[in-house]
Amino acid sequence: MKSVVTVLAVIALLSAGVRAADVSGVWIVSLSTSGGQDAPTFAVTLAQDGERLSGSCLTADLDEEFAVAGQVNGDAVVWRCVHAQQGEVAFIGRLAGTGQLRGSWTTSASAKGEFMAVKR
Repeated sequence: MKSVVTVLAVIALLSAGVRAADVSGVWIVSLSTSGGQDAPTFAVTLAQDGERLSGSCLTADLDEEFAVAGQVNGDAVVWRCVHAQQGEVAFIGRLAGTGQLRGSWTTSASAKGEFMAVKR
């Protein structure tokens, strides 16, 4: 009986370690290009259902909202902002402390760089 309880406790601890982090909420995202230039800052609102992400990106420059879809796996976060005319921006990042995400971004037009996001 003790071995069954021990096995169940180990399984519970291991499965707790692979849970997706909760990244729901509004994030302020700052971009820099691979050439070192600053790119627009924007807000992304993420809604999380298990590992799946949905939501919207709002850019002040264009005053337009883009649809968001993505996924969370542990502390890794991947999402895309998609707009019919503007194309797609893909983000690949990791939680970098409480309320921070860091990673890289690319566009369908071959632009790329790094990002930092802070949870509002």
